Amino acid sequence: MSPARRILYIDDEPGLRRLVQRDLERHGYVVATAADGAAGVEMAAAAEGGAGFAAICLDHYMPGQDGLDTLTALRTLPAPPPIIYVTGSD
Repeated sequence: MSPARRILYIDDEPGLRRLVQRDLERHGYVVATAADGAAGVEMAAAAEGGAGFAAICLDHYMPGQDGLDTLTALRTLPAPPPIIYVTGSD
């Protein structure tokens, strides 16, 4: 699968992960999901150091490793893709 069509979505809310995954898949993307920041970083690292994804979307509020810590870890990968930081807060 071309990385141009692969997106990694990291969010601790299962319902939101499913909703975003379904919507992006309807638009032709292949979506991998992770339930927390640490798992998302592992998935990105395993995907060619991040280059295996066209983009990574992540939530701010997550238990354990929050969005800022996850963002910091993702940016240290050898080839991080664009990262979209999402929050539902004001």
